Amino acid sequence: MTISQQRNILGPAYFHKIAAILKTAAESGAPTNPAALAEVTRCHGLTPAPS
Repeated sequence: MTISQQRNILGPAYFHKIAAILKTAAESGAPTNPAALAEVTRCHGLTPAPS
């Protein structure tokens, strides 16, 4: 993967999806869903850190 391709990994879509997950958790009072966060991370070509 070239550097120019890497710049597009964390575009607006990534942050909108993460924000939606965090907003859902905040509005419901439930903890953040780590599996949902990991799925978005993987879909954008990143590897989530192990917990």
